[in-house]
Amino acid sequence: MVLREVDVVVLGSGFSGSLMAQILCSMGRSVALVDRGSHPRFAIGESSTPSANMILDTLARRYGLEEISPFSRYGTWQESYPKIGCGMKRGFSYFQHQPGEEFQVGSNHENELLVAGSNDDSLSDTHWLRADVDAAFCQAAVKRGALLLQDTEIIRMDYNPAAKTKWQIEGATVGEPVHIKTEFVVDATGAGGVLKRFLQIPDQVDQLQTHTSAIYGHFHKVSSWHDQLAPRHDHIQDYPFCCDHSAQHHLLEGSWLWMLRFNQGLTSVGLVMDQSRPGKVHLAEQEHPWESMKNRYPDLGRMLQDATLADPPGKLLSTGRLQRLSSQAAGRDWAMLPHAAGFIDPLHSTGIAHTLSGVERLARILEQSWGHEDRITALQTYQQQVLQELVLIDRLVAGCYRAMNHFPWFVSYSMLYFIATVRYELDRLEGSQDRTPTAFLGADQADWTRIVSNVLERLENDLNQGDSSLQQAEKFRETVWKVLKPFDRVGLSSPEVHHMYPHTATW
Repeated sequence: MVLREVDVVVLGSGFSGSLMAQILCSMGRSVALVDRGSHPRFAIGESSTPSANMILDTLARRYGLEEISPFSRYGTWQESYPKIGCGMKRGFSYFQHQPGEEFQVGSNHENELLVAGSNDDSLSDTHWLRADVDAAFCQAAVKRGALLLQDTEIIRMDYNPAAKTKWQIEGATVGEPVHIKTEFVVDATGAGGVLKRFLQIPDQVDQLQTHTSAIYGHFHKVSSWHDQLAPRHDHIQDYPFCCDHSAQHHLLEGSWLWMLRFNQGLTSVGLVMDQSRPGKVHLAEQEHPWESMKNRYPDLGRMLQDATLADPPGKLLSTGRLQRLSSQAAGRDWAMLPHAAGFIDPLHSTGIAHTLSGVERLARILEQSWGHEDRITALQTYQQQVLQELVLIDRLVAGCYRAMNHFPWFVSYSMLYFIATVRYELDRLEGSQDRTPTAFLGADQADWTRIVSNVLERLENDLNQGDSSLQQAEKFRETVWKVLKPFDRVGLSSPEVHHMYPHTATW
């Protein structure tokens, strides 16, 4: 039998759980890192953002995690860890396709949106090849002193807040019994939802407006979108960065396709389908949605015609509803990281940054309030913020799905997300490094969340009336910027840029 008594048990050894374990070890806490699987392994959720990189850099400096710091920039990553898979991400790109038609680059880029996240290649964001990154972070946690229990299934969790030892955890590692006593549990299992299951925490996904599912995999030999466009359209010279070096979004009818390219010749490709309005996913019913997508959209079919599935996972994977929302995210002796408390959608790549923001805030609580009664209040605030953040992300994403077939509205509404993330980044840059980290994307600011709700309501009203004329789209754009302009400090509100934003970097 494996018998251990530790200060903290972290459930899940992906990048967030492993990072949490490293931080706790740096504080002098004893940590057991428990996972039902082992590394390396396939994982999805690969697109980082400036917000994520800022948080990662802050955590590395605050807790002395020198081996983690290089992951916050593409340039330093390549210098320090060239064999750990990643891809360059200069920003976000969105391309509106029409079924049965070649994609057209207009003189005013009316079917495109490119938003820069960095000013040059070395400072750029990254796509994380999660099998490599998760394994590297896990190894770093072990080097810091964490006890790693892989291939360990949790069988029983007894929690008694009145007892001296709050948690008794029983499991099995390759048939060998495991018994762990601990004071605090961090759930970093994501969709695995270990604490949600053992504590029987109710789900409240019905509060979310976004309702999507996905089909995805990793591929070799996905051809270049930039190379496909270049011979046909002179106007791609206006692009602020190579569109293959981005989180690439191909917007279809009621669905969209992501493409994230890694240096190793791999490309993560996923089809996300909107299920919120039955009948709106216009993929032929007699075909598999993946084949229907390739057949209906000729440019996408060409990009994928020579592509072969990579192993892992070696096949296309499909999901049910992507959205999750727990009714609780923390208690007096436990906490979920954001991805365990809920998830909204891959659109706009909020996942890694949101998770890291939760690591940062929870680490600060455990650093400053271990053994103090004020930890209870701090964890209550943490829970409230995490749930507020998930609801805000839901609203930011749901409006984009509502407008996905109406690109001018989509562009205008997506600016809510870009303004939110720029505000968050600037707030971090301009504030004291020692202050309590703020809620992700300003989710606890009532005036900001009210603006998002009001613009979403206006969007719904406009599109429900059925008037999708350019004149009506311009009225909606003016409405959006009337409320957003006071928050715009990087030029997103300028109509002269024609959907091409080269200078939005804050860091």
